[in-house]
Amino acid sequence: MYFDPVYLKDIFTPEQEAELREVVEEYHGPDKKFYFDDISDREVRRSKKLEKFNELLVPLAKKVFGDDTLRATYGLILSYSKDSHLVGHHDTNANIYTINYAVRSNVVWPIWFGNDDGRFGLDIPEGQALAFMGCDDFHYRERTDQEDADLVMVMFHFCPEGHWYFTKGPEHFKHIQDHFEIVGTVRKEKEDLEWILDNESKDFDPQKLQQYEMMLDQKKQKLEILLSQHDRITGMKGIDE
Repeated sequence: MYFDPVYLKDIFTPEQEAELREVVEEYHGPDKKFYFDDISDREVRRSKKLEKFNELLVPLAKKVFGDDTLRATYGLILSYSKDSHLVGHHDTNANIYTINYAVRSNVVWPIWFGNDDGRFGLDIPEGQALAFMGCDDFHYRERTDQEDADLVMVMFHFCPEGHWYFTKGPEHFKHIQDHFEIVGTVRKEKEDLEWILDNESKDFDPQKLQQYEMMLDQKKQKLEILLSQHDRITGMKGIDE
């Protein structure tokens, strides 16, 4: 692990927490639009009203992550249902540092870190938060078997002073977002192929097995190329340099 995740309690006053919950409920209203992340089957909502809370957390984030240059970037409301999960990944956006706050949760649904025998999962109970560095540490969330699962998180992001989010314009942010979508799609395709090979390949003839193994290798190579095009601090290499 590059950074050991840290549990955080009471990161807001009762008044601030109540106000944040109002914002979250407002943006779950029937008249509010949201983006459906079909890579991880979850709802994503943005709100300018989250900026206030992002700024409130800057002193805490500086202390937790040990970076005095750290500044707030943006926040997101993420809603998970029983059909949701989170494809394993390293973040490639303006979120070097993240404080992930559970606004609503009726389920034990850990975020997993690592992709080998040393992996570990950390659940975030309602009203608590987890600080981690998603650009540097591989993480994911598996599917749950709880039918009434209801998990709403607010992710508050921060970056060091020299990050591309502060030094380059909104057009660069769009390039990063577009790239992130492509990377996510390839990751999902790779995971689907891995699942097939792990669970169904015993019934394949040698030719079909070889075909799927080649397809998986191609996805892995494509993913490597895509990841090499991104730098966590400067952004997309070759763009706006």
